[in-house]
Amino acid sequence: MKIFFILCALMFPAVCFSQNLILEISTPQPRLGEEFSLTISADSIAKNVFNFLSGKFSISNYVSSSNTESILGTNIQATKLGHNDIGPVTMNINGKKYTTNKLGFDVVDSLPAVNRGLWIRKVPINDTSVYIILEQRIPALTYITHSQNSINMSTKANEDDKETGMTQDSTEVHFHGSRQDYRSVINAKTGAKMDFKNFFAIYRITKADKSKPMVITKDFFTSIPDYYVFQDITIK
Repeated sequence: MKIFFILCALMFPAVCFSQNLILEISTPQPRLGEEFSLTISADSIAKNVFNFLSGKFSISNYVSSSNTESILGTNIQATKLGHNDIGPVTMNINGKKYTTNKLGFDVVDSLPAVNRGLWIRKVPINDTSVYIILEQRIPALTYITHSQNSINMSTKANEDDKETGMTQDSTEVHFHGSRQDYRSVINAKTGAKMDFKNFFAIYRITKADKSKPMVITKDFFTSIPDYYVFQDITIK
C-alpha cells in the first residue's frame, strides 16, 4: 500500500489567476537507492479541462480504485545524499496557470545489507511536530512444498521476532500508514542471499504543550527487540 504525506502543502487562495496544486511525497525522508513517489492532485486540473461540458452534463471526478483522489505521479529513486528542493512546479492548461507548493526533503544513507534490524528515526516537520519513521527487518526462510502437479514456494518470517510499533493510546501519536513485504539482500562476505520480512511505518507526533520539550521514550513503542539500544527522542 502506498502512503502519501503532504509536506508544506497548504492550499493557498488563487492569486493572479493561478490555480494552486498540492505536491506530495510518499515518504518524508527517503533513503539512498529507495524508490518513492511524487504526486500532484489532478482533481482541480480535471475540473478545468472538462469545464466546457458543465452546461450539458453532470460531471464527477474520476477516482482510481487505489487512491482517494485522482493524481498525477512519478516514481523516482534517490541517487545522491543530501537536501533536495522540488518546486514550485508550474503548468499551463487551457489558458490557466497551475502552481504547486515547494517541497523540501533530505535523502539519507541506505540500510546495511543485513536481514535483521530495527531503525527508528526522527524527521522534523515544524517546531512542534515530527515524523517517526520505523523500519524493521525480520529474517525469513523460503519453504518449498510439493503437490501432485506443482511445486510451491512460500516465504515465512521468523516467529521469534515480533513486529515493533508505536502505541496509539495518546492523542499526541497519529498513525499515518505502513507497508510490509518480503525482500532479500546479498551478504557481501559470503555472497549468499538473505531473505527478510520488511516493515515500514510512519507516525506523526505533535507536542500537546508547545512551551515544553517532549521526550519520546521506549514506553511509546511495543515489542522493541532485545538487541536494539533505544535512545530517547526529544522534540524541543
